[in-house]
Amino acid sequence: MFIKLMIQEMKEKKEAKRRKEAVKNVTKGLTMGGTIGAIAGILFAPKPGKETREDIVVKAKDTKDIARIKANETKENFKSKVYETKKIVKATADGIKKK
Repeated sequence: MFIKLMIQEMKEKKEAKRRKEAVKNVTKGLTMGGTIGAIAGILFAPKPGKETREDIVVKAKDTKDIARIKANETKENFKSKVYETKKIVKATADGIKKK
């Protein structure tokens, strides 16, 4: 009886793993398809090439600006965390010295 239960459990785990892989593959396919579709839409849009290139440049600059802003926010957040950690370490060290 115990062996049957173990075999059944192994089958269920194998099936769950197979389903998970299938979902992962579908997700990858949808992502790739969406990306390819977006690129094709830009390239084959009824705009002249010059306008399309300008759109791409504008999007690239916007993305660059957003990345710069996020990097600065992350940097400031990191500095703040370091400062707070230094205060805690100093307070702990002072407490240990007093003891």
